[in-house]
Amino acid sequence: MRMGAARASSPTRGWGVLEGWLAVKRARLARAHLPASVRDGRILDIGCAASGWFLQTVTAKEKEGVDQVCRPHDAVAPHDQSALRLQSLDIGTQPLPFAEGWFDAVVMLAVIEHVSRAQAVSIAREAHRVLKPGGRYILTTPVRGTEWLLHGLSRVGCISQEELKEHHVHFSPQELRASLQAGGFAEQDIRQGRFELGLNLWAVATKRA
Repeated sequence: MRMGAARASSPTRGWGVLEGWLAVKRARLARAHLPASVRDGRILDIGCAASGWFLQTVTAKEKEGVDQVCRPHDAVAPHDQSALRLQSLDIGTQPLPFAEGWFDAVVMLAVIEHVSRAQAVSIAREAHRVLKPGGRYILTTPVRGTEWLLHGLSRVGCISQEELKEHHVHFSPQELRASLQAGGFAEQDIRQGRFELGLNLWAVATKRA
């Protein structure tokens, strides 16, 4: 019962007492890095989960979310009544079904660790393609070296065991930057940092105008 409720309303498919707090922290960081053009433009959330939770916290004219767990009835009316659409997509193997230069921002929050390194580069390349010039690709992910802590937190019910089992790779700051560069972003257009006590990385890559 509790797990099912979490899947229906939370940003993750599994349950953990810290999941909601962590999602709020990620969302706050991502919103702080969104370009001003998003308010009257378009945003894409890659790995949005069934609820499209992050998109419901953002003001934008059009909001798109993709995730393999999405179903047509998962879309819900956002609070600001902007257009929101969620669709099923395997982000590790399928290209993004959007035109070149379509979005002002693309976000991928605590998702890139669920794909391989090669797939991370492919997704970065796709994000670069669908961004407008000046658009931003915003990511968060656990930093390499925190795996032992994450497993400990999952064992005591703090974070989702279900999703942690699907982690394939963790990035160092240098590795994350390299994957973004391989995806087409110029080194000088990538900003990075840490948050949540230094246990997670964030990166913002801007498509050159």
